[in-house]
Amino acid sequence: MNPDISVIVLTYNQQDTIARALDSILAQRLRGRAMEIVVSDDASTDSTRRICAAYAARFPDTIRLLPPHPNLGVVDNYFHALSACRGRYIADCSGDDAWCDPLKLTRQADMLDANPSAVIVHTPWIECGPRSARTVTPIITAPFAHGRALISPLLRHLPAIHLSTALFRADTARQALASPDRALVHDPRLGCEDMPLLCALLARGDVAFIDTPSLLYTVNSGHSITSDAMRRRQARYYTRTLRATIRLARRYGVSLWSLRRYIATRALHILRLSV
Repeated sequence: MNPDISVIVLTYNQQDTIARALDSILAQRLRGRAMEIVVSDDASTDSTRRICAAYAARFPDTIRLLPPHPNLGVVDNYFHALSACRGRYIADCSGDDAWCDPLKLTRQADMLDANPSAVIVHTPWIECGPRSARTVTPIITAPFAHGRALISPLLRHLPAIHLSTALFRADTARQALASPDRALVHDPRLGCEDMPLLCALLARGDVAFIDTPSLLYTVNSGHSITSDAMRRRQARYYTRTLRATIRLARRYGVSLWSLRRYIATRALHILRLSV
């Protein structure tokens, strides 16, 4: 029998944090629901895969470590893991993040069960820097909203929705990946997996919100793209996401004029990283 919920865990060279991520998912109180954790290690060169294999051996009925594969990059690796998911609902937690609400999945699955028009449910998150932490509350906090209402703030890179706080319908994601817009959902050239997938989900139904933070989101870690290290890599990443933002805005009818502040700020940041 397939599980109710699949949790994607992407990891790459995160030997210091992957156990915390897995422990936080295993701590979920599921109240009779079945869960699988689908771990996709993107050809780590440290001890990450060995740690994941040890967890999979300890929890064989819950954790599925996908077979080794060449380095795919975050976008292809995400959709590789998503294609392996068997649950009706899907969540994800990066290998350097952790969940902080043990009832996250139960609350969210109950919400989706009770509200067929909702395709995704999300929460606030706690942004954890090297010296401090702060709670980030999305700008739309109504219990229910039209999904399209969040696309514009998402593309303006305001705190609209964080994919790792969310639970979404697997069928809706698969419909998006089978649609003519597939290239705007899964394309490594976009440089990110979360924003294109979120736009596709939000365009297809309502969004629900639960006002309990569920994610400890790591910033400025040595393994995160938000790190200050590797300026050239950051410049490439920000260039791709800027282009992705513009492409998605055109597809979903968001005025580029409304994005002007983000576009100008991001272009200047790319320039500074490139010199």
